[in-house]
Amino acid sequence: MKLLLIDGHYYVYRSFFAIPNLSNSRGEPTNAIFGFTKTLRLMLK
Repeated sequence: MKLLLIDGHYYVYRSFFAIPNLSNSRGEPTNAIFGFTKTLRLMLK
C-alpha cells in the first residue's frame, strides 16, 4: 500500500499563476482547478 502526501495549497497556487487565464461561463477563474487535477492525475498514474 502506497501513501501519497500532497501539498494541495502549493499545487493550486502554482497552477493559478502558471496556467493562462481559464474561466467558466460565469467568468470565474478555473485555471487553478484545471492545473491541480491535471497534476493529481499524473501523480496517480
